[in-house]
Amino acid sequence: MTNTQTDEEYIAYNATLGTSPLYFASPFDVFFAPTDGAGNFLDGEDTIGFSGNVPGETASTIGFFAGVGTFTPTDGTTVPVDRSWKLAAPGDDSFGRFAAFGMDHIWDISDELEIVNKTFVSWKDRQTFSSYHYSELLRDNWAVDNRTEFRFSPSSSLDVNAGVRFRWDDVWAVNHYFNEPVNFYDMTRDINTRRVPDAGYAAFRWVPDEDPRGILNHWYYADGGAAKSYIVGPFAQFGYEVNEKFSILGGFTKDFVSAESRDPVLKPGETFDFGGFVGVAGPDEDLIADESVELENYNLSLIYKPSEKTSLYGTFNYSETYDADTGGRVVPQSFGDSLESDLFELGAKFSLVEDKLFLSTAFVDREFTSRNQDGSIDPVFVEVYEFELNYQPTRNLFATFGYSYTDASRTAGFFASPYTADRADETGGVYVSPLFRGPPGGEVVDAPGVPDHLFNGLLSYKWANGFGVTAGILFWEGMKSGYDGFEFSVPNWNDPESPYVLQANTAELGSQYEVDLGFTYEVENWYYKLAVLNVTDEENWDVNNSGYGNGSILARQPTRFEFSAKRSF
Repeated sequence: MTNTQTDEEYIAYNATLGTSPLYFASPFDVFFAPTDGAGNFLDGEDTIGFSGNVPGETASTIGFFAGVGTFTPTDGTTVPVDRSWKLAAPGDDSFGRFAAFGMDHIWDISDELEIVNKTFVSWKDRQTFSSYHYSELLRDNWAVDNRTEFRFSPSSSLDVNAGVRFRWDDVWAVNHYFNEPVNFYDMTRDINTRRVPDAGYAAFRWVPDEDPRGILNHWYYADGGAAKSYIVGPFAQFGYEVNEKFSILGGFTKDFVSAESRDPVLKPGETFDFGGFVGVAGPDEDLIADESVELENYNLSLIYKPSEKTSLYGTFNYSETYDADTGGRVVPQSFGDSLESDLFELGAKFSLVEDKLFLSTAFVDREFTSRNQDGSIDPVFVEVYEFELNYQPTRNLFATFGYSYTDASRTAGFFASPYTADRADETGGVYVSPLFRGPPGGEVVDAPGVPDHLFNGLLSYKWANGFGVTAGILFWEGMKSGYDGFEFSVPNWNDPESPYVLQANTAELGSQYEVDLGFTYEVENWYYKLAVLNVTDEENWDVNNSGYGNGSILARQPTRFEFSAKRSF
């Protein structure tokens, strides 16, 4: 993509008019939207978010984009909101359609050979738009996954499952995330103060055949692609009984992944005009990313049975993966990243009370790498202790109880909101977020959004006439929404040369629980299930993206009903 503003022109703007915010037009290009020293765009528009010097009224941002470094005045007043609200202003909308089909088929070739084929097909079409223009648009996305297994036993002590998996994805998706709601809005003021005008998207592309929303003239996007990906994954796993006390389980798969991601709108050589930036789209190599990668996954387990009622085991697993973006779109540019996982597990299982009560316990130590939204990569460290008790005195009755303790930590290369809004009195009565200032590089901190203690229980009963009922409960201890315990600076609107220096803190969610019920009925080849989730309608909360910290707490769903039907052939 060619930019009509040359480097010399940008330097001239800087020398005579002050600084210009930086705008990313696409994954392939960067250019500047010229402003005067006060932050006004050269076209003279004087709108919320880009001009003036009153935080939250005639100006709201210090960052490169409309949603970065937002200044929000606070006075300690809280405004009650309905937990069902998602939209911030009239004209916002969210709509989606999803359809899926799955089929399993088993061929019993002989007593020693069984062939299993599993196929899953899905279609998805979805869009989300908010007045501050966090948006996602997915069009006619398809996925087909097929797995064929050959299960056989060459000898009485060896079982083998080998085969191949094929997967095909066709994803068209765009999104705009520079104005994500990772900051706070004054819900008492005019809704237009939460809208970002067209001037804020002067350098962004848009989808030409999509209707605009709110006060905008176009459906803008910051990132996206039309991606097609293919995976061929041969695999093999085995179980070998060395003797009555010692067994070995192992497995290996190698995924051959190929992905092509095109620009979602432009075609090579096409002339374009995005907000006055006129140019000609570059050749294929500028608009298309076409990469391949080979990913390995293998595991080995050793099992020792000191008695008929007791077994001890140890497991190691190594895996590699790739990054996926909006809509599950495979990102071929991530194929060079080191996205690996190492897992060690030690455990024991006991059979008690005449094989009616089963006890299992395990320790898991896992280290893996996580790719952040800005492309940076952080290591994550997880240690988990698990305990589970299962009781089945008859074929009709089943009960389980589980407990886990999790110690999770990581580095935080991408972190948006390092302090809470109630501390605005420490920053001149103005809350500034997101800041994208996390702990010093390489420092390992407690991972947010992970409760230390979690309990679960389930009781199930099934009658001879095919009816059944289940009741489950899940309880988890409080958890943090972000990182804390490090020093960072906050811009000072009134004195830019003297920023505020704070100690990072985080909001904490209290202990919560959820009760679910399920009603089932089996007749001939049909299985029906009605689930009632969150029966007591608890007002629970969650952390959906730890990278956004204190700006990303969301309400969990209220009481809801789900019905499903399944037929076996």
